[in-house]
Amino acid sequence: MIRASRRLGSGRVRAGWLLGLVAALTTACEQAPDTTFVFERSPEETVALLIDHVSEQRFEEVLSVVVEDQHALLTVAEEPDPAIVAAMLQRGEESAAANFWSAFLEELARPPTDLRIVRATPVTVAGVDFMVVDLEFPGEQVLRPIVLRRVPGTTWEVDLIASFAPAVARRLATSIESLAVSEEPEAIEVLAGWKEQRASLMAAVVIKPIPGAFDEPLSRLADALARVTTTVP
Repeated sequence: MIRASRRLGSGRVRAGWLLGLVAALTTACEQAPDTTFVFERSPEETVALLIDHVSEQRFEEVLSVVVEDQHALLTVAEEPDPAIVAAMLQRGEESAAANFWSAFLEELARPPTDLRIVRATPVTVAGVDFMVVDLEFPGEQVLRPIVLRRVPGTTWEVDLIASFAPAVARRLATSIESLAVSEEPEAIEVLAGWKEQRASLMAAVVIKPIPGAFDEPLSRLADALARVTTTVP
């Protein structure tokens, strides 16, 4: 059983795609800190904090262990209005985090604190350090991978895009392709945010947290993001 000092919270946006994402996942980064004031948190400690925060529905605290902006950017899979996503990027991701993890809890249908860590495997993609942490419920023998990313100047953080983007890659690709032809400033802002996540998406392609099931749409998403990278400042 994983224990930590705090736990998580609830909230809800449009959760249908998240339920499918979490259901799909049930099949189956280390750099020196910039200052001495940064606490070195291991991958296992990061996952333990995530699980405790989520189980207690303290979604605002979840943001402290997840790569910044990723809750908001993943909503592109469901939210067609770039102004809404851009507002999350500007003013905070609390609602996106609440929606995401509330759906996660609903689909999980078991206390997340019962999850245990099976193994942690380091992977380096495009010069960025990642850690694949496999979780399982006792007696279930079904691995549930979570990908962590080493963030310079901080510590290990949960990488939602590397972990969950494969399950919604088709929708994400469609949305990003649509945003790429939009002249709205909010669309450009959202695309710029996605441009910053290219390493995480590359990690999803390499690591394959959901093996085989989403190779084609994930490749399409990677191609769409590669085109954005060459056109968005």
